[in-house]
Amino acid sequence: MALSEAQIEKAQTDARAFLEYSILGLCSCLGIPVTSIGDSYEIPVDADDEFYRFHDALARQVAALALLP
Repeated sequence: MALSEAQIEKAQTDARAFLEYSILGLCSCLGIPVTSIGDSYEIPVDADDEFYRFHDALARQVAALALLP
Protein backbone atom coordinates (compact mmCIF):
# COMPACT_ATOMS: atom_id res chain seq x y z
CA MET A 1 0.00 0.00 0.00
CA ALA A 2 1.60 3.24 -1.14
CA LEU A 3 1.13 6.52 0.66
CA SER A 4 -0.74 9.28 -1.06
CA GLU A 5 0.96 12.58 -1.84
CA ALA A 6 -1.07 14.23 0.94
CA GLN A 7 0.08 11.61 3.47
CA ILE A 8 3.70 12.10 2.47
CA GLU A 9 3.41 15.87 2.80
CA LYS A 10 1.77 15.56 6.21
CA ALA A 11 4.48 13.16 7.42
CA GLN A 12 7.20 15.54 6.23
CA THR A 13 5.49 18.51 7.89
CA ASP A 14 5.11 16.57 11.15
CA ALA A 15 8.72 15.39 11.02
CA ARG A 16 9.96 18.93 10.39
CA ALA A 17 7.89 20.28 13.31
CA PHE A 18 9.16 17.55 15.66
CA LEU A 19 12.80 18.06 14.67
CA GLU A 20 12.59 21.85 14.95
CA TYR A 21 11.03 21.56 18.42
CA SER A 22 13.59 18.99 19.56
CA ILE A 23 16.50 21.04 18.19
CA LEU A 24 15.16 24.11 19.99
CA GLY A 25 14.97 22.15 23.25
CA LEU A 26 18.48 20.73 22.92
CA CYS A 27 19.92 24.13 22.02
CA SER A 28 18.21 25.63 25.05
CA CYS A 29 19.58 22.96 27.38
CA LEU A 30 23.09 23.21 25.93
CA GLY A 31 23.13 27.01 25.87
CA ILE A 32 23.59 27.16 22.09
CA PRO A 33 21.79 29.89 20.15
CA VAL A 34 19.45 28.23 17.63
CA THR A 35 20.42 30.90 15.11
CA SER A 36 24.00 29.57 15.17
CA ILE A 37 22.93 26.14 13.90
CA GLY A 38 23.18 25.72 10.14
CA ASP A 39 22.63 22.68 7.93
CA SER A 40 25.38 20.89 9.83
CA TYR A 41 26.60 20.87 13.40
CA GLU A 42 30.11 20.11 14.59
CA ILE A 43 30.20 18.55 18.04
CA PRO A 44 32.32 20.92 20.17
CA VAL A 45 33.19 18.43 22.94
CA ASP A 46 35.20 15.20 23.17
CA ALA A 47 33.49 11.82 23.17
CA ASP A 48 34.23 11.37 26.87
CA ASP A 49 32.48 14.64 27.83
CA GLU A 50 29.30 14.19 29.85
CA PHE A 51 27.32 16.25 27.31
CA TYR A 52 28.63 14.47 24.21
CA ARG A 53 25.51 12.36 23.74
CA PHE A 54 23.32 15.48 23.76
CA HIS A 55 25.55 17.19 21.20
CA ASP A 56 25.49 13.98 19.14
CA ALA A 57 21.69 13.91 19.23
CA LEU A 58 21.62 17.55 18.16
CA ALA A 59 24.00 16.83 15.26
CA ARG A 60 21.87 13.88 14.09
CA GLN A 61 18.65 15.90 14.29
CA VAL A 62 20.14 18.84 12.40
CA ALA A 63 21.32 16.43 9.68
CA ALA A 64 17.87 14.79 9.49
CA LEU A 65 16.16 18.19 9.23
CA ALA A 66 18.50 19.19 6.40
CA LEU A 67 17.41 16.07 4.46
CA LEU A 68 13.73 16.95 4.55
CA PRO A 69 12.42 18.62 1.41
